[in-house]
Amino acid sequence: SLDRVHITTVDNYQGEENDIIILSLVRNNRIKSVGFLRTPNRVCVALSRARHGLFLLGNIRLLAGSGSKLWLYVQNVLNKNGELGKELTLRCDRHHQ
Repeated sequence: SLDRVHITTVDNYQGEENDIIILSLVRNNRIKSVGFLRTPNRVCVALSRARHGLFLLGNIRLLAGSGSKLWLYVQNVLNKNGELGKELTLRCDRHHQ
């Protein structure tokens, strides 16, 4: 049920963790501004709170091309491990759909 779904901002998530996290990093602008995603401690919180699965949704090329060495490193690790994709397939175990 949805009562187990927790929606919050990165700033309000410090000190918490969950089994599965879907993190929206959606940004898309011509000036390649990543805003608060440039701040290392916020990125650390965002990327380190999932116990079993972390799914990032966003434009990794924009993040890595923003001049942030941290996001360039994240992109390289994800590429190396074959963990970048253009879709996230979800399936319901109960309904087999």
